[in-house]
Amino acid sequence: MKRYNTIFLKCICLLIAVIIIMAGIASAADFTGKLKLKLDDEIIEGDIFISGPKYCLVLEQDGEKGKVIVDTEKNETTIILFSIKEYRTIASDDMISLMNDPFQSYQYSLGYGDEEFKGTEMVQGYECDVYQIAMDDTTVMAKWHAKSLDFPIKIVGHGQQERIIEITDIEEKAVDASIFAVPEGFTKWVDPKSLPGERPEWAGDIEAAPVMTPPFEKNMGPGDIVRVKIEPGKSLAVKAGGISETKVVAKAIPFKGSNPLKEEQWYNNFAQRGVICQRCH
Repeated sequence: MKRYNTIFLKCICLLIAVIIIMAGIASAADFTGKLKLKLDDEIIEGDIFISGPKYCLVLEQDGEKGKVIVDTEKNETTIILFSIKEYRTIASDDMISLMNDPFQSYQYSLGYGDEEFKGTEMVQGYECDVYQIAMDDTTVMAKWHAKSLDFPIKIVGHGQQERIIEITDIEEKAVDASIFAVPEGFTKWVDPKSLPGERPEWAGDIEAAPVMTPPFEKNMGPGDIVRVKIEPGKSLAVKAGGISETKVVAKAIPFKGSNPLKEEQWYNNFAQRGVICQRCH
């Protein structure tokens, strides 16, 4: 799982760099092309397939092959990694996309800058409308939108790193629907943060710990555990005070059955005299 996280974060910068090309486009013409992404001196190349409201990107770097499938009608993006046969689905306007995608960044920037039509230019043999977005009189992004394709085929992002994305070798032809499907045998990635944690040693026979009904007050010794059933729509406040000269640690951790909802280290420990724990959930 850790390896997948590392690969996924890397691929966010590489694969998601062209996610949401179709943001703001109702339906583009069917075509395929080569994709070139230039980040300063680094160039990443791949393929792109567009069919109506969907498009697919296939990119490879350092031996890692990835595929990005975008459904603009569902506002859904699926990222596929072939080396581990896993895929992940996120919302197309997820912050991951916004942070790493010049195409979506262009759409997002429209809410914060001023867009200006700069005229028309020929790119890859297609007549394109050219637009720029400026913030505080500084150009931050520009795009070349092919009229006949109803699709941007070039985006330039200005900043600390200049990003240039361009679609070349365009062929207007039907795209097979299988391009937009997750390959058979691939499993859906599960965020480890969403998985229950391992049962800690100190939990012992936690099922035997008394269930208390708030509000209550109870003197507790080393290793003592009490349980409180959480009710939907209600918050729980916990306050603990040390009464001895020895150092104490209090923990308030949500459990489901015999396991914490997350690993124990996700939750703060409190170790000082006086009020040592006050939490609201």
